[in-house]
Amino acid sequence: MPEQHTSWLSFACLLLAACRKDDSAARVDELEAKVLQLEARLGALAVPGFEIGCLSSWRILGAVGDAAWACRTEQPAAGGFWPNCNVVEAPRERDAQTGAPLSARQSFEASLSGTPQLEQARRISDRSTQLDREPAHEAVYEHDLLSKPLRVLATVAVHGDRSYAVSCAAPPEAFAANEEFFHQITNSFRFKR
Repeated sequence: MPEQHTSWLSFACLLLAACRKDDSAARVDELEAKVLQLEARLGALAVPGFEIGCLSSWRILGAVGDAAWACRTEQPAAGGFWPNCNVVEAPRERDAQTGAPLSARQSFEASLSGTPQLEQARRISDRSTQLDREPAHEAVYEHDLLSKPLRVLATVAVHGDRSYAVSCAAPPEAFAANEEFFHQITNSFRFKR
């Protein structure tokens, strides 16, 4: 992701550099304003509101898809799936009727019900917990989004106006062998204060 931000920023700088001396001052001002807007947007994306550690025997992947951070084992489990953990950071959701901010558990429930593919996820366990001393909700569930089922340990917390989901996944047959690693990674999570 940082490379993508750098390339956008480089592109914006090229726009400014492409302005010839005979370009109007208004055009230069317009382009400079666009660069400032782009820098502000990219800066917000490039600096997550958390820190988390990956095990030394795992590989850090950085941002992947919707995840602001991800890491995985060096070798895939039987069947070719890499046990992994990721963090998704998003604006804190609010209750549609009352406007009240959702709790960690409500945020977790909303994420499952808001994702059609996960509505049929099989719950294995649910419990209240903490993530960096903030109230959190932890759940273990299975889904069949890929060609094989996956078991997921998800911990959701809210901090200020943001929600954070730490999700770790493995095939059911490899979950027990990785569960302690999943907890170590999740427990290393820290909000930037």
